[in-house]
Amino acid sequence: MAGNGVTVHSIDPWGLPPSSMASRKTYQDKLRINRNTFGQFLQNIKEAGLETLVVPHRAYAHTSIAGFVAKKNLKIGLLFIDGDHSEWGAYTDYFLYSKYLTEGATVVFHDYGAKSVERAVSRIDKSKIRDGLIFGTGYEGREAFAFKYIKNDRKGWLEKISYYELSLRNRIAKTFPVIDKIMAIIPYLFKKITDKRK
Repeated sequence: MAGNGVTVHSIDPWGLPPSSMASRKTYQDKLRINRNTFGQFLQNIKEAGLETLVVPHRAYAHTSIAGFVAKKNLKIGLLFIDGDHSEWGAYTDYFLYSKYLTEGATVVFHDYGAKSVERAVSRIDKSKIRDGLIFGTGYEGREAFAFKYIKNDRKGWLEKISYYELSLRNRIAKTFPVIDKIMAIIPYLFKKITDKRK
């Protein structure tokens, strides 16, 4: 990484209060474990001699998109997603940042072993995925899924429908968990119907 001189933008809340997409209980549990994660991150970067290459952004991924990413119109060659592990959270991170991916960019979803992350990946248009592979990360047996991103406009409207459907489900789930379970089936039935028509 240092040899190529590529800038790495690291986005993480590092102890910030939870957003509407984060669980307050999870946040409080993490805070009890380590109250100075941001300070530790800066120290690790300094000790590794990467201060000029790694730019930390203390924010949530979905809020950063309207900040430095959109303003600078960044071109992303590697997108590593390891944030909110819900289906909504993982897919939202991909959906918001995908427009900034370069042709052939590498996209990695961490904790692919989690069913919610696996479902998020299944929502991505397969025509945009090349050389997909699952590999172990060496940490507690967790796996990751990586692929090369292909830029095209095919079925872009399906991805938008998927995003807004998940957004609606995310809001409903907080009040009506049973309705959310029913809605979870809808996109897969819709996908089966469209696949049969091809």
